[in-house]
Amino acid sequence: MKSFSMLARQALNDLGATPEEIAENLKGAGFKGITGDPWGCPCGQCLREHFGVPIGVHSSTIRANNEFAVYFGPKIKAFITNFDARRYRALIA
Repeated sequence: MKSFSMLARQALNDLGATPEEIAENLKGAGFKGITGDPWGCPCGQCLREHFGVPIGVHSSTIRANNEFAVYFGPKIKAFITNFDARRYRALIA
């Protein structure tokens, strides 16, 4: 059985190949978030719906129930940086 970390990492990777593709896929799925808020990231909203637990997205990790840390790759980090810089206005709640 795969660990939460592996499943979360796969779910994030499945969002898209580039930060822009990730933004488009999140937008198409109806996810929005709050810039600069770890608990308001659209990636976290997506994972929260998928796994059914509170998820906070930080600059290079996600935390579920404040227990698990999942380190993700550069494309997710770039998406988060761009989102927090308000580059994906359609995703801002």
